[in-house]
Amino acid sequence: MPDTASASSPQRRALVVEDDPAIALIVETILGAAGFAIDLRETGEAALEAAPADLLVADLTLPGAVGGVALSHRLRDRKPDLAVIYMSGAIDDDAGPDGAVAGAALIGKPFRRARLLAAVEEAFASRPAA
Repeated sequence: MPDTASASSPQRRALVVEDDPAIALIVETILGAAGFAIDLRETGEAALEAAPADLLVADLTLPGAVGGVALSHRLRDRKPDLAVIYMSGAIDDDAGPDGAVAGAALIGKPFRRARLLAAVEEAFASRPAA
């Protein structure tokens, strides 16, 4: 698990973009327990207005014009070392989406706590250097 909050470092922030309230709550609970400050958004457009985060967890299919892949590119342009996890109920954990940002992790829904936390580790380990 990545080093989250400690007395000598600021708490890591996770931007969770998911339009299903049940899934959003699950992700918020798991990442919050792992020490992340959570910012929940339901659309890609709303996520673009969020404060910078260290981790983006986004559904691939979001309502509105900005889906998960497009959102990740736009946020990575602002913060090159952003760790990214894509979620989808329509794919499995082995197939990445077309146009995914480098180093992004992918998890299929539904997922277990251990799988999400493993994806967090993978996303932080694979993200580009700033």
